Amino acid sequence: MATQNKEINNKLSHLPNQPDSHYYPYIEITKEKNPRYKLVRRIDIRQSGEYFGPFPDGSKAREIFQILERIFPLAKCKGKLGKPCFYFTINQCSGHCFQEVEPSYYEKIKAEVRKFFQGKTRELKTKIKNSIQKNIANLAFEIADKEKKILDNIDFFTSRQNIEFPDRQNCDFLGSY
Repeated sequence: MATQNKEINNKLSHLPNQPDSHYYPYIEITKEKNPRYKLVRRIDIRQSGEYFGPFPDGSKAREIFQILERIFPLAKCKGKLGKPCFYFTINQCSGHCFQEVEPSYYEKIKAEVRKFFQGKTRELKTKIKNSIQKNIANLAFEIADKEKKILDNIDFFTSRQNIEFPDRQNCDFLGSY
């Protein structure tokens, strides 16, 4: 019986997990009429949302999650309020709480998020840099500082990582799970 359970768990557990049985975090875009971002630790095959990750560090995953909410707003509030929610007033919600949002808007945002995770961030970084310069010219230094932190996080997230070997040997690596 124990071997059967082990075989079943091996078949079902196809996701990378950490040594302490916690799963790595993913960012999910739900497959709803008004999609939203979710930070999840397990991929739910029945939900069939769009997943990005895994992230090795939960705090960095939360930072990227917050950047996505600020730059690419999807639905954030519960729904039909009849008036704009707080998140809409600070540009972090699509506004489905008080108006009908076109599906093309969500598809455009999803395409931008896909580009972001593919590392195609040149246009986005240019837009943020221009906004920083505009805020500095308008003496809005606090806003410019927040945007600079977002830009730094994007640079950190999209930076290439190099592995250096002091003895400069030619090495081959193989990864599996």
